[in-house]
Amino acid sequence: MEMQAKATDDGIYMLRYGSTAVVMRLIQDTVTEKRFLRFSAATLSDFDVTDVLLREVIRLNNEVLFGSFRLFDDHTLRFSTTILADHLDYEEFETALTYVLRISDEYDDVLQALVGGNRATDLLGG
Repeated sequence: MEMQAKATDDGIYMLRYGSTAVVMRLIQDTVTEKRFLRFSAATLSDFDVTDVLLREVIRLNNEVLFGSFRLFDDHTLRFSTTILADHLDYEEFETALTYVLRISDEYDDVLQALVGGNRATDLLGG
């Protein structure tokens, strides 16, 4: 499957893969001076929060190995993980990125079937 990448002026990168999109952002911790890299995939948006969805998110968060589904007040659901960016090697970067892409792409259809809403490609066109 082909990936398409775009960078914003403020250094945020977005990759599209399948029916999802991942945003990568470098974060500086002002207390420890360490840098972290967050991968956050747009899984679903514009849906009704139901007990069925909440139970499924809890179940999935217990099932996934690395990262978590996060539900936001604006009715968006994202799958994300954050890793230490200092001394990051390519294998670590690739593993984190492909895992977030794969999990979000795998489960967005399942979650959409439960509660409706839009996947990333529904919003981004294509």
